[in-house]
Amino acid sequence: MSFFAVSVAFVLAVLAAALFFPSEHIASLQFRLLFEGASDNRYPNKTPFSVSEIVGAPVVTEVVSSGELAKYGTYEDFKDSLFIQRSNPRMDLLVQEYQSRLSDPRMSAVDRARTEAEFIQKREAIKDPVFSLTLRWQERFKTLPDALAEKVLSDTLSTWAVQAERMGATKYELPILSSSVLSKESLEHEDYLVAADLLRSKAVRIIDTIGELEKIPGALTLRTVTDGVSLPEIRANIEDALRFELEPLLGIIRSEGVTKNARLLTLYASTQVFQRQLEKQAAEGRARAVQNSLADYMALRGSRVAADSKNGSARPQGFETPALIPQFGESFLDRLVEMSGTTQKSEMEYRQKLTDQVIKENTQVTLLDKELAYYQDLVKSVQGIGSRSTGTPELIALVKTRSQAAFAAIAKGADQLVNLYKELSTKNLNPVARLYTITGPFSSQTQLSISFRALLFAYLLLIGFAMVTVSAGCIIHDVMKRRATA
Repeated sequence: MSFFAVSVAFVLAVLAAALFFPSEHIASLQFRLLFEGASDNRYPNKTPFSVSEIVGAPVVTEVVSSGELAKYGTYEDFKDSLFIQRSNPRMDLLVQEYQSRLSDPRMSAVDRARTEAEFIQKREAIKDPVFSLTLRWQERFKTLPDALAEKVLSDTLSTWAVQAERMGATKYELPILSSSVLSKESLEHEDYLVAADLLRSKAVRIIDTIGELEKIPGALTLRTVTDGVSLPEIRANIEDALRFELEPLLGIIRSEGVTKNARLLTLYASTQVFQRQLEKQAAEGRARAVQNSLADYMALRGSRVAADSKNGSARPQGFETPALIPQFGESFLDRLVEMSGTTQKSEMEYRQKLTDQVIKENTQVTLLDKELAYYQDLVKSVQGIGSRSTGTPELIALVKTRSQAAFAAIAKGADQLVNLYKELSTKNLNPVARLYTITGPFSSQTQLSISFRALLFAYLLLIGFAMVTVSAGCIIHDVMKRRATA
């Protein structure tokens, strides 16, 4: 009876421990990142990347919002339960090897530096973006099924990949303009010259984007799959529409005075002149600021070098002791040369960056001068027309026809540019079908708060203690009973 009572008490104690110390469910899925730059923490388009994005708030929010996880926990529960670990056995072995070597206190500074450089070189050689996505979940009354845990891990990876592609991680970071920026309604509602000028401005922006895309490797030879046009052909078509359709059309409108409201047209031209003047002044101010910064930097650096040279050549008076020549090891000299080269390189890059900024701002001033002269001439040409609408029906029909033809040519070129941009990004930045691939099977395990071995040991220990206690109690009871009868 005593053993039964002890067993019942032990079972109740185990149940209480299981309630207060729940078991832990661990589900893992191993995967490898396939895109170029994953080992260097950057996306294919050079934007920064971190594996923490895979379990970031936007991804987990979308995964939890599916509804299947509502009865197992809240967003905060799953956000705290998901984490990522690097899974590279070769890297782990390398780290352990060099940790043991670098922990030797007898190692000299030169040997330590050489060993560290050797470790860095080997680490770079075996970089492999393999990770393990893990869901660690504490269970009391509800058990998360393995099928659902596997789905959570798979959905997390796929959701991150979709969001990364949606954000342009596999596309070049360029301001590509599609035909959506062109407004066909403006051809009908705006003044003829204003509509044509807006179309001209959008065409110039698209051509500037083509210039940026031409710097990408393979952009000049790639042709679109749909209609087989190349980037130079797209540029030529848009430039022809600008040169032979829009610019002559603007000339006709200005020379013939074709307008819906001359007063509003004059106000538009004057506003554009004022805006270009402000932009030119701002560009000139930025150019002067950068030039002054570059001049101050060079002057400060020159004075520093001169002061160092003067201090180095000065010798104290009254001392005839020859200067001591320190002895430097080969490693120290190598580091000194490396530091000097790095400093000179960074200074050269800084000066080159400032110089490029000056050139960019001065180029912008030149372009604004051209725009300013255009709108100033427009103001002169529309003055004196009055406030009435002008233009014969034949001229108005000609303006509308040529405006629509130019619009169609530029819109077609813009759409072709978007298609070529997508195909070029796919060809150069995303040669694989997906951003990741699963490299290992789904694994799941449950860790109890108290192991079965520990429970068995505790039970046997309790039974042994109970046996000793009961036996001792019986002996003591028997002895006391005999003394009482004696």
